[in-house]
Amino acid sequence: MSEASVAVEETVVAEPALERLHPLYLLTGLAATAKGSLGVFAASAYFGASGNWWLVAAMLGGYFGLSLVGLWVRWIRFGFRVTSDGIGIESGLLTRTQRLIPFDRIQDVSIEQGPLARAFGLARVKLETGASAGGVEDGVLDAIALPRANALRDLVRANRASGTHDVAVALSLKEEAAPAVFAMTSRRVLTAGIFNFSLALFAVLGGLSQTMGEVLGIDPFERRFWRDMLDAGDPIGDFIVAHQMMAGIAGLTALVVLGLVTGVTQTVLREHGFRLDRTETGFRRRRGLLTLTDVVLPLRRVQAAIVSTGPLRSAFGWRSLKLQSLARDETGKGDHVVAPLATGAEVQAVIAELGWPPVDPATRWLSVDRAYIWQFVIALLPLWLAGAALIVVSPAMGGALTGALGLLVAGRYLSWQRYGYALETDRLLVRSGFWRQTMIVLPVRNIQSVDVSENFVGRRFGIASLTLGVAGGGGFGGHGIAALPWPTAYALRDELLSTY
Repeated sequence: MSEASVAVEETVVAEPALERLHPLYLLTGLAATAKGSLGVFAASAYFGASGNWWLVAAMLGGYFGLSLVGLWVRWIRFGFRVTSDGIGIESGLLTRTQRLIPFDRIQDVSIEQGPLARAFGLARVKLETGASAGGVEDGVLDAIALPRANALRDLVRANRASGTHDVAVALSLKEEAAPAVFAMTSRRVLTAGIFNFSLALFAVLGGLSQTMGEVLGIDPFERRFWRDMLDAGDPIGDFIVAHQMMAGIAGLTALVVLGLVTGVTQTVLREHGFRLDRTETGFRRRRGLLTLTDVVLPLRRVQAAIVSTGPLRSAFGWRSLKLQSLARDETGKGDHVVAPLATGAEVQAVIAELGWPPVDPATRWLSVDRAYIWQFVIALLPLWLAGAALIVVSPAMGGALTGALGLLVAGRYLSWQRYGYALETDRLLVRSGFWRQTMIVLPVRNIQSVDVSENFVGRRFGIASLTLGVAGGGGFGGHGIAALPWPTAYALRDELLSTY
């Protein structure tokens, strides 16, 4: 054998073994499939109510049988291997796909555990890469053992931190323990749940009680509902039943309680154990009661920060902070909540970790034109006319509609008083809203485009609006500045686009 052949043989490295998903993927995958089977279950319930149980059995058996076969095929044809250059994923039945994700392309590793996965010690692993910005998950391992998931995360982080491609060395490197950038105690989570009062549920239940209360028998604004619900002889129950007004108050109270309970429940399930840490690449967020999520938000992909509050939250000194990013979280969104309920100082501390200067409380805000209010009044003109006509036919309904419109205009006025913007050296600040107060912190370098638009009403007032085009997030099209005088709008656009 020649020396060249020996040299070639010495350089040949055995390919790492192909690893498969855990066999319990068939069970966890079936549970995930059931979440999207509402139509099947609804049809089964319909046929079951009509006595066609054989059809119900056939539908459910066929659906879950086919789902199980599909999961089994994917399980036997899916695998991954860790090489010295990255993580390779092989998949496909008829068309075999082999994809290698280099370590230097992986931003970080996100880990998620649902209730069933937690019971079996499994995890769903997502390799966060640049391709994920468009919603494409190009590196997802649905069910692997939790220790292996943690080892993969350590491996990726070690390679990014040290630049080494030696797996043995990389696995020995661990993230140093450090204080959390932000964390929420159980009491803080409950407080956040109270502020997250479910207005949507309140509106839905209120509408159902008025439109279908008679049919469903669940109208809490009627005395009959409380007579059936409360025991006879109960003084409070007798008082409610005897007075229609008290029945209405009790119904309103019941809806408020349901809204509070729903808000608290949703918040506790989502934010329990909330902790935000700083890693070598970004923020690591862990949260969840039933479904645990462990997500990393790369700092270099953050586009803007949004600080939100409201009159009630602000009175208690609470804020929330969300980061708009090119990266996606565990739900596929580009909006990352990194501080659901925080003080102003805590919000500033998180922003400081981005390397951004804090927002100066003495910032000089420039106001938008007062036509911001008049545009809104003119847009409501058809409703004003309808209210005037109703007053003639039904004074009570017409007065209620007119009063509601007056409240909307008052809210618009309060919003205008707070609406403002400030252009600093390298970033734009925009604050708006009264009931939902927001402040956007937007580095100018992240603004891709600036559009100036005006409608037929705005032209009469000589005003225009700016719409800021920023990549990522869950809808930056709504970010901009409204009701600017024409010269101001065009001058601000030119300044924003010429800064970088």
